[in-house]
Amino acid sequence: MHPCSRTDGGIARAAYDGADTLSRRIVAAHEMAVPVMAIVGGREMRDGRVSLRERDGSQADAPLAEAVSRLRARARPGALVAEAL
Repeated sequence: MHPCSRTDGGIARAAYDGADTLSRRIVAAHEMAVPVMAIVGGREMRDGRVSLRERDGSQADAPLAEAVSRLRARARPGALVAEAL
């Protein structure tokens, strides 16, 4: 996992780029108490969408711009968003 850094939107993020499965990445994010994950796989990339997965397991699929707006709306200083790549 890369160290946290700031995006232009002020949202803290961490990106997984290892060989772990998506399930393992989700478990790791849950263990780190990450409130929401933005998941972008091959299908999401192709469709220009993002899957937002909440800590409670609920998830929503949204166009990229809408997903960014949702994340910005709920961001607060020090919030962490993990990106499972």
